[in-house]
Amino acid sequence: MLCCFGWTGLASFLPLVGLGFLVRFTVALKFIWISLAITAIALTLSFLRHRRPWPLAAAVVGAGLLIWPMYHGLEVSLWLGLLYSGLGVLFFATGLDVWLSIRQARSCPIPNQRSDNIQIGSLAPLKEDPA
Repeated sequence: MLCCFGWTGLASFLPLVGLGFLVRFTVALKFIWISLAITAIALTLSFLRHRRPWPLAAAVVGAGLLIWPMYHGLEVSLWLGLLYSGLGVLFFATGLDVWLSIRQARSCPIPNQRSDNIQIGSLAPLKEDPA
C-alpha cells in the first residue's frame, strides 16, 4: 500500500527545489487518488488469489474515510479524526491482506511434486518416492 501521508514530507521539501506548484491541494488530492487506485488494484489482485473479501472491503471503507473529509467543510478535529481513521483502516486492510496471503501460501502444497506424497504444512514427504 502506498502511504498517502508520505506526501506531506515531500510537500515540505518541494519548494526548496523549485517545485512549489505541486504543494497546492488540488495537485496533492490527485496524488492521493492515484495512490488509492494503486492500493485498490493491488488488493483486488490479492483477492483473486486468496478469495477473502475482507481486506478489499476494509480498504473501500478506509478510502471513503480518507477522501470524504477532503470534499466537505468540517471542523478541523473531526476532519483530522476521519482522515487518520481512514489511514488506519487502510493499514489494517493491508496487514490483513498480507496475513491472509501468508496463511494461504503455508497451506498450499509445494508445486512440481505429487500431492499424495506431501503432508500439508510440512516439507517432508510421507513416504519414499520409488523414482
